[in-house]
Amino acid sequence: MYLNKLMLVLSTCFVTGLYAQEHVLDEIVITDLVSKNFNKTQSKIELNDSVVRNHAENLTQLLQFKTPIFFKENGAGMVSSPSFRGTTAQQTAVLWNGIPVNSFLLGQSDFNSMPLKSYDQISVLPGGGGVLKGSGAIGGTIELNNDLYFKNRNQGEFNLGYGSFDTYNAGGRWQVNNQKWSFDVSFNRLDSKNNYKQHKKDWKNKNGQFYSNTVGATLGYKINNKNIVSFYSSTFLDERHFSLVSPNQIPTKYRNYAFRNLLSWQYKTNAFVSELKAAVFSERYQFYDQLPLNQYSEGNVNSLFAKWEGSYKINNHSKLASVVSITNSKGNGHDSGIDAAERTNVEASVLYANQFAEKWHAEVGAKIDYSSDYETPFLYSAGLLFTPTENYELKVRTSKNYRIPTFNDLYWQPGGNLDLKPEESYQVEVNQSYKTKNSAIAANIYYNSVSNLIQWLPTSGGYWGAQNTNKVTIWGAEVFGDYQFQIHQHQFKLSALYAYTHAKNDETNKFQIYVPKHKATFGINYQLNKFSFDVSGLFNGEVYTRTNNNTQYNIDSYFIANAAVDYQITPKYSLAIKANNFTNQAYQTMVERWLPGINYNVQLTIKI
Repeated sequence: MYLNKLMLVLSTCFVTGLYAQEHVLDEIVITDLVSKNFNKTQSKIELNDSVVRNHAENLTQLLQFKTPIFFKENGAGMVSSPSFRGTTAQQTAVLWNGIPVNSFLLGQSDFNSMPLKSYDQISVLPGGGGVLKGSGAIGGTIELNNDLYFKNRNQGEFNLGYGSFDTYNAGGRWQVNNQKWSFDVSFNRLDSKNNYKQHKKDWKNKNGQFYSNTVGATLGYKINNKNIVSFYSSTFLDERHFSLVSPNQIPTKYRNYAFRNLLSWQYKTNAFVSELKAAVFSERYQFYDQLPLNQYSEGNVNSLFAKWEGSYKINNHSKLASVVSITNSKGNGHDSGIDAAERTNVEASVLYANQFAEKWHAEVGAKIDYSSDYETPFLYSAGLLFTPTENYELKVRTSKNYRIPTFNDLYWQPGGNLDLKPEESYQVEVNQSYKTKNSAIAANIYYNSVSNLIQWLPTSGGYWGAQNTNKVTIWGAEVFGDYQFQIHQHQFKLSALYAYTHAKNDETNKFQIYVPKHKATFGINYQLNKFSFDVSGLFNGEVYTRTNNNTQYNIDSYFIANAAVDYQITPKYSLAIKANNFTNQAYQTMVERWLPGINYNVQLTIKI
């Protein structure tokens, strides 16, 4: 019966959805068109390239200072995982050019392993997005996209940097484009001894050295005004020694390899758009737990992914869309708890958008899945957009979302549980925004009920096992503001945000761990001719680290601030000097994982 329902939805998708809304073909072509155009009722934070270039050294730092997301870092350069609106790292979806890239083993992404300058667009969508974005889109979604550019252009940029703790970085990007072809290649190398002084200790950060290498490429060909084919590739390799909590601890290290290839065909007319994608992913890790011995455990996952999405413009007021995807993943390991694992997922969504009045826009969506491992829930979303004036918008949205168990949750031995259910989430959100030529302000309030939480708990057999346990209720509010002005040649840009998060376990009546109730940031940017100066600040409130909320083990609140100076020496050369944590604040986001005090970075950019 369940498969019959799935096949009915699949048939509907292919019959009615091989079409898309009108989209004018211009110089820049973006991927994931249907998702972008059927998601107008969800709030969105766009982090454009100027912000990416000038504000942050890595993706974690950018999102920390520009979004409400709280990050847990196991030390500088170590694993960095998000807590989005009181949820876990596994409940944040990460998409690369429309394809989900969270680890099949761990269910999350490491944001310290993602080089900023490899992407043209970085977007953050707070709140549920399961119908369009898939598993894990409970707290929110982070999209990393590369554009195709069809106009004559030949330009390159190289970056050389040196920072505190013997940190070196080198990167570059070269773009060659014309009316028919779009080519983009980038690379990045980061290497650090990472030997900063540990807070309240008489020794420096030990066994914290790391390096990473990233290579990316994008190739697009415009066959004609209706057809474009493109290829995206990304390869990542890193090695990180895990910082010691005590000097006598046994050193360990972790090697990680990720390889992604994506092929896309996009077809567009005035009434319809269709995009077909096929991808091959591979991820592998090696964990050395007895350095300097060369013995390790490892895990491997190879995945095949296919996705079709399209939408049809019924008339000037309404559109119909569908998205269908299939994923097959095979995993194995050595001394890792996973001998062999395989999973196939089929997902199908139907969406409808209607501009039923001049100032009113409505969206509804439904999704049904099939998985070879577990039963999946029926998902839905519905939203309303009201624009009474040119400057003001009101959005109301509700959705049901989910997160599938990871390979570790299902197959790790001992402890994996094949009877796990997906986590489920019911959400409601209201968003208001007001914009003028020089200013913008927005406010969000939300409610989120998450059930079937997957947790690893002690068992009667003496080992830890994965179980569906508690229900969590989360509610909160977010406020954003931006203002820019100019006095003669002096340009100023101001920004700020505040987020309040209340996340409690319904069964224990205790607050969720590693979720600050309060977070606030600000940014001040000043520009004069070839000179610019930037100051940014971040406040994170106190967090619990024990499920019983014993305050003795809490992590204290903290405030950190960064400052940067940029100077355009010539049209081809520019120099940036940055001081991170210039107030020398002692702080941590994970217990006993202290982050650096004041530290510096110098960056030279060469354009060719």
